[in-house]
Amino acid sequence: MFNMFKVAGFQKTLRTMMIRVGAALTLLASLFSFATVHAVGETWSPLGSGMDKEVYALAF
Repeated sequence: MFNMFKVAGFQKTLRTMMIRVGAALTLLASLFSFATVHAVGETWSPLGSGMDKEVYALAF
């Protein structure tokens, strides 16, 4: 009985850790993609940086 609780507790802890790691990776990926899109937009967009910033403010 005690062993079952121990395993269940470990699985719950593992799941929580996985969720946290997943959230951290998602956050990093979104920040990285935002930085990349912003850099590309600033460099290549024919609309100009002012318009880009408005578009990115809406998109993100």
